[in-house]
Amino acid sequence: MHLVVDSTGLNVYGEGEWKVRKHGWTTRRTWRELHLGVNADTQEIVAHQLTAAYADDARQLKPLLRQIDTPLARCYGDGAYDRC
Repeated sequence: MHLVVDSTGLNVYGEGEWKVRKHGWTTRRTWRELHLGVNADTQEIVAHQLTAAYADDARQLKPLLRQIDTPLARCYGDGAYDRC
């Protein structure tokens, strides 16, 4: 399997975007980081990891790989995963 890994930020709770633009940020705004492992051939999500907003991407690769039973031919990721 060829695995593609990447992450995205998620707004978990907090004010709407209009209120933030109008009145600024507040401490109640919370973000999480969702790290995904996707099979490049089938586009199926085969691994996932939800972390705090500023979790180090490189440290999330091993937990993602532990979720996969299929042997990997290659693993692709952006520069954030280079330190693995």
